[in-house]
Amino acid sequence: MFDRFLTTFSETRQGGVITWSDPPQRGWHELMTAHAGSTFEGGLYRLHEPTTSLRADQVVTEAHPELRAKVRCFGYDWLGRQFAIDVTAPEDESVRMIEPGTGEVLVLPASFVAFHDSLLLDDRDAALASAFFASWAAGHRDALPLKADRCVGYRVPLLLGGDDDLENLEETDLWVYWDISAQLIAKTRDLPPGTPITGARLT
Repeated sequence: MFDRFLTTFSETRQGGVITWSDPPQRGWHELMTAHAGSTFEGGLYRLHEPTTSLRADQVVTEAHPELRAKVRCFGYDWLGRQFAIDVTAPEDESVRMIEPGTGEVLVLPASFVAFHDSLLLDDRDAALASAFFASWAAGHRDALPLKADRCVGYRVPLLLGGDDDLENLEETDLWVYWDISAQLIAKTRDLPPGTPITGARLT
């Protein structure tokens, strides 16, 4: 279990050995105990440790109250996107991708194990925007590996009409980015489609 993932993804920064209470899905204990807090591929993908998992749960449910008490975040990518499982349905063979830039919650058709041993390997670009990361990283070698509390966010969020390009990206504090994004997602959730929002910028 996780052999493909751990042999393919370079562990840039190794986390500690941590015991989780009540592992919520098959494979959680095997990966998250031995690699909690680890950084892979220079920050392309990171695993949570218990304290950051709890903090991620809190910020994503501020943005999406319907997920409260349902999700457990286990990892996040360079764009700050959180990956979570549904703890209320342990048999659910899917992973949630929660995006701060677009405000979307996407359902990925893979279990916790398959997400790591299949999806991240066979569809790395779709899951982690790895080509976009490589383009950004080429001009920001001094920022690599990304620290655990850093991500690359959109200066003007995509949900506010920002461009999905390199010029609209900047390295930023992960939690500040999520706090601001959660507020924006909550405030724009009920606006009619096509409502113009201008002048917004993350600083």
